[in-house]
Amino acid sequence: KNILSQNRILFIGSVSPMNELGINYFIKQVFPKIRRTISDAKILVAGPIGKSVRDGDGIVKLGEAADLNKIYEQADVVINPTLFGTGLKIKSIEALGYSKPLVTTSAGAEGLEDGVDSAFLLADSAEDFSDKVTHVLMDADFSTLLMERAFAYATAWNHRNTAEFAKIFQDGGDSHFKSR
Repeated sequence: KNILSQNRILFIGSVSPMNELGINYFIKQVFPKIRRTISDAKILVAGPIGKSVRDGDGIVKLGEAADLNKIYEQADVVINPTLFGTGLKIKSIEALGYSKPLVTTSAGAEGLEDGVDSAFLLADSAEDFSDKVTHVLMDADFSTLLMERAFAYATAWNHRNTAEFAKIFQDGGDSHFKSR
């Protein structure tokens, strides 16, 4: 067991059908499997989504917070159990930017596919999600490696996108939008 971990699993979200479905799937299908191995595991639910989550053993509602640093400091692993949606999931790249191990679904990894199994872990079944979250919580070396890779990936991702935006604005966007 990882003695550094306090077995805290973080989910941050606004109220939306995607977030409601995802966190409730995690609580019903994944969390019980994790608790069989790590009985003191807790889900920290931050943001307005907490209003859409039932109270339960191991569920800690943090409410809305002005300081995301304090929220992320409490997390040993961050989850994004989004089951559907389109485009980049900001909560995924944000977790990586805070140097947190992330376990997400294919939907939660959209736009970040080049980081799968390096910067973060992908899990599309309840069993796989449980196994990967448990591995992060119980293996300090693995967790540390993911934290380092998460930050490096988010930094590189930000540089790539900042450079792309700079190119768009440098030429007034003309060549970028004309070619589409």
